[in-house]
Amino acid sequence: MWKQAGVGLTLVALTGACLPRTQPRDPFAAGSETAEPEVVSPEFNETRADLDAAIQKATEGYAPGDKLSGKLDGFAPHEIPVSRGTCYVGALVLDDGAAFGDHARKGATVESTLPGGLKTAHTEAIHGPGAVFDLGCPEAAGNATVDLIAVYGSAMDTSQIHELGKGGYTLQIYGKSIGEADLVALKARERALAEQQAEERRAFAEQERQRDEQRARDRAELSAAPAARAGGADGSGSQGPQVVSVSLRSRCGKTVKVFFGKEPKFGSGTTSSIGGNSVQNHSFKPGDMVWLVDDSGNGIASATASPGMREIEITSSCTGLASR
Repeated sequence: MWKQAGVGLTLVALTGACLPRTQPRDPFAAGSETAEPEVVSPEFNETRADLDAAIQKATEGYAPGDKLSGKLDGFAPHEIPVSRGTCYVGALVLDDGAAFGDHARKGATVESTLPGGLKTAHTEAIHGPGAVFDLGCPEAAGNATVDLIAVYGSAMDTSQIHELGKGGYTLQIYGKSIGEADLVALKARERALAEQQAEERRAFAEQERQRDEQRARDRAELSAAPAARAGGADGSGSQGPQVVSVSLRSRCGKTVKVFFGKEPKFGSGTTSSIGGNSVQNHSFKPGDMVWLVDDSGNGIASATASPGMREIEITSSCTGLASR
């Protein structure tokens, strides 16, 4: 029997967030002409003590229930029996001698699906040699699915999502009862949050559409322009407007916001985001600006596209931009 949760129970609402938004194939593949240091997402640097502390905090007031086991090599998603009126937390701990592999350490997450199809990406689940995640409080009985996924490059190729490492692990499920009135109120808050996030995703998609249209117009303008337009009065034959193809690379371990335009927050432009330790490819005109912005849209750092530029990097401090 799970412990009864009172009205004052603090619950973590399921966000339904999905990640990553846009990530290419691994740019650090063997044989690259420009070999770079191996990417390791910061959460994998946490210790067993950090993991134990995270589990203790997340499971306070919960009682242990089902305990499962498996292996990272040959990983298969787990089916967890759940019921209405109970809230669940999961804790995955690697066995002694087990370890996440290089590919997984570039970025991994836990994904869960509750009865009824509600899917959640637990983007902050990983803590060094394991993970802890809030499964939430299902509205109906059935089976919840728990999956562990290597997300790096998965937007373009899903063949490596279970390339996780070697060795065994245990998956402990914890539960706590919740009263019917509290459950109804919780689900109402979750639905409101889901609607808000859906609206934000629609707005982001519209911004991306407008950016794509602007790029298409820019390309058409460059293609249609007569060669003589850039020749100048002296007839030197200098080139016309250029397109600068730039890789926007994040060394930051979390998702950050960026702004494409002259003046963030108040000027015209497009606000977007980039996931931790990921790469996006963009096309700019010389003079176009890229800003790193805070959650309020205020500019933190900027870089200006110029001929010959190949890369703009968000530094590991998450507060600076470097270009080359």
